[in-house]
Amino acid sequence: MWVIDSCLEGFKYISEAIYAAAANGQPGHTLFGGIWAPGRINNWSADFSCIIGPRHIRQWLLPELEAMAGFLEYNMYHLDGPNAARHLPILLEVGLQGIAYARGAGHTVAEAMPVYKQIQQAGRLQTLDCAYDEVEWVLQELEPAGLFIFTHAPSVEAADALVKNAERWSRR
Repeated sequence: MWVIDSCLEGFKYISEAIYAAAANGQPGHTLFGGIWAPGRINNWSADFSCIIGPRHIRQWLLPELEAMAGFLEYNMYHLDGPNAARHLPILLEVGLQGIAYARGAGHTVAEAMPVYKQIQQAGRLQTLDCAYDEVEWVLQELEPAGLFIFTHAPSVEAADALVKNAERWSRR
């Protein structure tokens, strides 16, 4: 038996135990950032992907992702930074439902927009971090369906106004 097979069996066992304990009789589960799903959800990451090439992504990462993505009802992948973004076409071959692209320190939302658009064009859900004053532009550039935006408002009133405006901006 391959080491990966043993690891995946361990992942499944531990995951089932965690999901059973965490459910506490309630439906669904949550993920980072308060994303809720009606079934089991997880967010995988292979931050080392920024330093390896496509051959190693296919050899080391894809088999694991395919097995894990098939195990849970809901899944996302954390794509960490511009150097990892080059692997997005390969990752889109897997049955992942969502991609959380972290654009990397010092990189703007505008610089990352081509990656966000590629994720959306592939029909995947995605999370996106942006500044409060960038939300309108993001909603002009991307379709709002399947988009989870994380931001911070300067006040409760500003947050309420942003939610109201985002609803309007999303009605194109």
